[in-house]
This record gives sequence, C-alpha cells and structure tokens, in this order.
Amino acid sequence: MKPIVLVVDDDQGVLKLTEFALNARGYDTHLAHDYRSGLAQACRETPDLILLDYSLPGKDGLTLLQDMRTFPDLEDVPVIMITGAGSLDVVQKARLFKVAEFVVKPFDISSLVERVLRWLPIDPG
Repeated sequence: MKPIVLVVDDDQGVLKLTEFALNARGYDTHLAHDYRSGLAQACRETPDLILLDYSLPGKDGLTLLQDMRTFPDLEDVPVIMITGAGSLDVVQKARLFKVAEFVVKPFDISSLVERVLRWLPIDPG
C-alpha cells in the first residue's frame, strides 16, 4: 500500500503541484483546501504524513493541527508546516503540537519532496 500524504493548503496551485510531485514519487496524495476538509480527510483515512499550510481560510493551520492531535490516530503523525508567516510566535506554538519542521513559501518543490522523503521514505522495491 502506498504511503498517504495529506496536503492542506488553500492555494490550488500548491495543491496540484504538490500532488503531481508526490504522486510521481509513489505517494498516495489526499488534498484539502481548508480546516473542515482537512479534518475530515485526516479522520476518514489516517495519513502517514501531513503537509499543512499555516494560513487557511476561517481557522488557521495551527488550530487544525491542535484539533487533529485530539484524535489518537493523529497524535503522532509527522507534520511539515508550510508558511509564509515564519514568526517566532507561530514556530513556538507549532512546536507544542509536534510540528516536525517548517517550509517557508515560496518554496522549491524538489526541496519539499526531499523533506517528505526524509520523514516518510518510499521503499524502492
């Protein structure tokens, strides 16, 4: 079974580019564009890794992450937070909810894929 990466971002371009790049590497990519769809996707089928944008419409990515962490199946799923707002306050709050690392927008898709591979290696066999 392919590893599942949940990508939550309100930018359709980021969603599609990330989906294309990760699917090409052998991941099963699930997409969500806001808090509600992100939480629903995560609860429907537990991802192996989450790429989470900080700036989402309505409730932000940290609120979504905080709510995800209340579900036992989602407590320890690695999260890479994607943000254009890399303030110290955001970083400190994100660390409380076990964010593995941060990617600052704009980002190079190949470096994002490298980070995904680091946290969720694909078996070449």
